[in-house]
Amino acid sequence: MRIDFDVAGARAQLAWNGWTGRLGLAVGDRLMLLQNPWSPRTQLSLGRTRNWQVTVDEHAIEVQKRRPLMFAGFRPSDFTVRVDGHVAARQTGR
Repeated sequence: MRIDFDVAGARAQLAWNGWTGRLGLAVGDRLMLLQNPWSPRTQLSLGRTRNWQVTVDEHAIEVQKRRPLMFAGFRPSDFTVRVDGHVAARQTGR
C-alpha cells in the first residue's frame, strides 16, 4: 500500500508491505526505513496502535497505524499521516 502526501512542497510517499511488515518513508530524495521486516518486534505486537515519528528538514512527520482487533493479519489497517501536527493523509488498506 502506498500513501502520497506533501511535506512543505516536497513530494512524500509512505510504503507499507502488509506481508513482510516493512514500512518505508520517502521524502524528496531521502529514503527512511521506519520498520524493519527482520525485527521480531515487527512480527509480534500485541498493541493495536503503532506510532512512528521522524523529523525531516525541521518538519515533524508522525505515522500512526491502527489495526483491527480480530484477525488483524487478514483485514485492512488504518493509517494516518500527520505533518507538523496536521493530518496530511488518511488511508485504509493492506
